[in-house]
Amino acid sequence: MSWLHHLPAWLQFVAVVGVFTGVALAGLFLTRPFMRRLRGTENELVGFVYAVVGVVYAVLLATLAVAAWEEYGAVEAAASHEAAAMQEVYLDARGFAPPVGARVQAHLRENADAVIDQEWPAQARGEPVSHTGTRAFGRIVRIFDELRDVAPATEGEKILLAEVVAKINSLLEYRRIRMVRGTEGLPATMWWVIWLGGFLTVAFTYLFFAENLPLHVLTTLLLSLAIGMVVFLIVSLDRPLLGAAGVSVEPFVSGRERMELMDR
Repeated sequence: MSWLHHLPAWLQFVAVVGVFTGVALAGLFLTRPFMRRLRGTENELVGFVYAVVGVVYAVLLATLAVAAWEEYGAVEAAASHEAAAMQEVYLDARGFAPPVGARVQAHLRENADAVIDQEWPAQARGEPVSHTGTRAFGRIVRIFDELRDVAPATEGEKILLAEVVAKINSLLEYRRIRMVRGTEGLPATMWWVIWLGGFLTVAFTYLFFAENLPLHVLTTLLLSLAIGMVVFLIVSLDRPLLGAAGVSVEPFVSGRERMELMDR
């Protein structure tokens, strides 16, 4: 399913919804001659089974859509908090005596550049990126190395050092969420259930033969369209950092610009 994420949003919509509606209508016309001979038989049984299948599939889709939206929001929030923590540490570093403060700020600028230019594009392409094996993570480690040699002489300097270390630890936690959960998605077996369950649900409409062909086509089309749109929503939210519809790198770009403004 990862290839879908590299398509523009409108093309994703056309691909997903088009598959559902196309297959649904093709199945309707292929099965209609056979269903004509069975019309009027066991409609109550078919209706009961269809109701159960429809409810089960609707609950499944709703659960997955909400879960995908929450995961997308969690990664988006983590990226925003990570960028904010980076800016806060950059500002706090001015309180350290030179050259420690300047070196910490330099490492933060390099960290931001590495995230914007290397990590984010790689994750957007779906490439595996190590949480701890990148240049951006190396810059954060160097910050800890710089702070290890700081010997606070006053109570204020002790508080500042503790605050900066706490914010860097928060930055690392938000970074872990972004790196690990940003490219995680539904397993292949779940996607099989989504697609096959959708086609099975639509296929039940074939069992209710209608003499009025345009009405039968319309009901099948609307049902497949509704299912296709929910599946499209899940596809677009799955793997939050992947593809054109992924979480934006804008918080880091804005944060990098603010660092430049702080130095003026």
